[in-house]
Order: sequence, then structure tokens, then C-alpha cells
Amino acid sequence: MSVVFSSDFSSIIRNKYVYLDCDILSAFYHDEIFLKEGLGLLSGSFLVIDSFTEFEFLRDVYLPGQFEKKRAFLSYDIFSPATNHQELFSKLEMNAILLSRIYMHQNLHTKSSLTDLFLAARLMYQKDPLLITGNKKHFPSCIFDTLGIVNVEQTTDVTVRAFCVVQFNEKKFSDCYENLQRILPI
Repeated sequence: MSVVFSSDFSSIIRNKYVYLDCDILSAFYHDEIFLKEGLGLLSGSFLVIDSFTEFEFLRDVYLPGQFEKKRAFLSYDIFSPATNHQELFSKLEMNAILLSRIYMHQNLHTKSSLTDLFLAARLMYQKDPLLITGNKKHFPSCIFDTLGIVNVEQTTDVTVRAFCVVQFNEKKFSDCYENLQRILPI
């Protein structure tokens, strides 16, 4: 296994809150070498796990031993849980619905999951957080900027998996929102 990333990657993520999508969490969980390399690469940032990501990571696990292993993995002190309370949830929910409407208006049909929409809503709400995802299509370029890409090559089967570092772009969002308002009362 080898990890390839752009030379300015460390400066992009330094001192940032970095949300982890379920894709990269699963990759970390299943590959100890990638976990070690990835954590070295992400040092200097704050790794955050949203409750929806945690749910997605734990769902569909029916074996008690496997469930407990996954839950223990999430409790490592390298990960911080995202802030959650009802008032915040209401704001995130409104942002997620708005993003969903914009995606459809832009004819993106990204098939974004509830988790992806709430992660995107968090990126809108918080000051300059980042997200690492293996599904860039769920965070479209009409609203999000790609700041970096981490490529992971599995030497056993010579496959390469890309994980994108994305950030919410206020200007792009405003443009999309204005276009949506022209045709729909919001």
C-alpha cells in the first residue's frame, strides 16, 4: 500500500476541523497501514465524526463482536464527535434540504445520502471546515471546492482509490441559491 498526495496537502489541512466521511473511516478501519499513514498525513488537524457518519459506519453490522470492534475504533482519542443539539440539528436540516433542492435544480442527481447532505450542511454552517470523502460526486463542484486529493494504491491488487478534500464555497453557493430563487419561492 502506498499513499500519494500533493506537496501542499499538509498546509491545506493544518489547524482545520476535518470531517471524515464513512468511506475514509471504513478504509482506515480495514487497513492498519493506511490508518497509520493517513493519521501521519492528517496530523495538525482535528478529525471530526458526525453522528450520521457514525450511524452509517455502524449500521448493517449484525455480529456483536464486529459491532463492538467498530464502536471501539470510533472511540479512539484521535477522533472527536461533532457537536450535536436540537437547535443545531434544525439549522443543519434546513441547509441539507436547501442543498438537495439546489442539486436537483442543477440537474446533478447525485443520489446524495442523508449522511452526505448533513455533512455538506455542516460544511456550510461551520467556519472553514474540510471534509475527506471517497465520493466526490456527492459534494458537487457547483458548491464545493476540491482542495486536495489523496490517492491510496493497494499493492495487492494494484487498485487506486482517491479521497478528495473538499470545502464549502460561499460564493458558488450564493450563485446557485440566486438561480434557484429566480424560479422557486424559498
